Amino acid sequence: MSKLRCYFAHPYHYKDTDDKYRIIEEMISRRFEILDPFKEEKKTLEKFGVTDYFSGESYELARAIWTQCLGLISSAQIVVAWIPSIDELFLSKKAMYHTIGTAEEIAYAYEKGKFIQIISPIHHPSFAVYASDKQYFETIHEWTWHKHYIWRKYKK
Repeated sequence: MSKLRCYFAHPYHYKDTDDKYRIIEEMISRRFEILDPFKEEKKTLEKFGVTDYFSGESYELARAIWTQCLGLISSAQIVVAWIPSIDELFLSKKAMYHTIGTAEEIAYAYEKGKFIQIISPIHHPSFAVYASDKQYFETIHEWTWHKHYIWRKYKK
């Protein structure tokens, strides 16, 4: 039996954090083949002679990285998107976009009909569309234990 391919969408600033590796460990325990865009883009960065996108920002590099990400999403059966809240790690870095790429990846996966799970304390309205009400989780712990976020009922 082959493993399900799982694209792991997450912001650049969190590409080497303990929380990222907690999520990866859980995906491994679920027997997913993990498609990590930052791991995959290393070859592209080497080809352009840079160490990260923000140091070598160019149209050609941006297009190569984005095309690679979209190809990985297309080849995946599942997309797990992790969008942490803005925290000290993010605030300590040079100002960059926090979640634009991850949000675009979620939208592309939705357009392609992929099964999407979102882990985020942010209650953005798009999450009610992109992930079913049973596939949206506020924390990594809740995702690990399948405790989905319960949206409030409409009140007049």
